[in-house]
Amino acid sequence: AAIAQPADRDAIARAYAASGSAGYATDGLVFTHRDCPYSARDGRPTPLCLQWKDSRCSRYPIDTDDSGVVLERQAVVLEVQRDGRSVGTGDDPPVVLGSIPQDFAERQNGLLRPGMLLRFELGAAGFTFGPEGRPVGASLELKGVSGARVRGDLLSRILFQHLSRTRQVNYDDLVREARMEVE
Repeated sequence: AAIAQPADRDAIARAYAASGSAGYATDGLVFTHRDCPYSARDGRPTPLCLQWKDSRCSRYPIDTDDSGVVLERQAVVLEVQRDGRSVGTGDDPPVVLGSIPQDFAERQNGLLRPGMLLRFELGAAGFTFGPEGRPVGASLELKGVSGARVRGDLLSRILFQHLSRTRQVNYDDLVREARMEVE
């Protein structure tokens, strides 16, 4: 069973160290704000709920196929937005990361509707960030309709997967930075 406790440096280190010996398969660490429920009324995880995964605390820290093989390119599931042309994350409010290719939209003969889920692969160009440091677009390649999910991926999950795949974030870096903040 999961143990809820304040997320100070020592508690995080203990949870991280114990994740491999918990007696069951762990799938990362989950951080939630103490004054916030895990999910909003609509069932979506709140932006104040984040998951940490790496090879020490999860069998599959990077998305894999059904047989456990790491996908060559990052898969992203996004929702068709109200305008019927743009696609965004499952966050509330959604973060628009791209638009539906014209040829795909035409082949759908008006079947595209807001909330419909589409599968994409993230291209080599990654993300485009605005002047405030927020994502305003992504290099996306449409793969098709996604029928296996209820909601699109959250931005925090998409970015964390990207940073993990490109080795821009790891636990040791975070611990080192946390120690520098304290000292």
